[in-house]
Amino acid sequence: MGEAPRGTVTIMNYPKIKPTHLGRHAVVYLRQSTMKQVHEHRESTQRQYALSQRATDLGWPSDTVNVIDEDLGQSGTSAQWRPGFKRLAEDVSHRRDTG
Repeated sequence: MGEAPRGTVTIMNYPKIKPTHLGRHAVVYLRQSTMKQVHEHRESTQRQYALSQRATDLGWPSDTVNVIDEDLGQSGTSAQWRPGFKRLAEDVSHRRDTG
């Protein structure tokens, strides 16, 4: 068996990632506090979206990487106006796969 090309991410490089992890969905939660930040700091938003590719690089199939971005521009002072966070928290607390 040959070696992976240099720079390639494999599960062997990350022993804490187990097949049981890869069998579940990965979630990327995006948020910035204000719409002004969303518009003025586009690179931050792009970097947050890029985390879905990172999950794929780490071994999650792309169809199991879920991006929650509906809370962009919502303050983090309360979960009241953050439906994406509420859904994520409920899924985690009820042990539901977030797919």
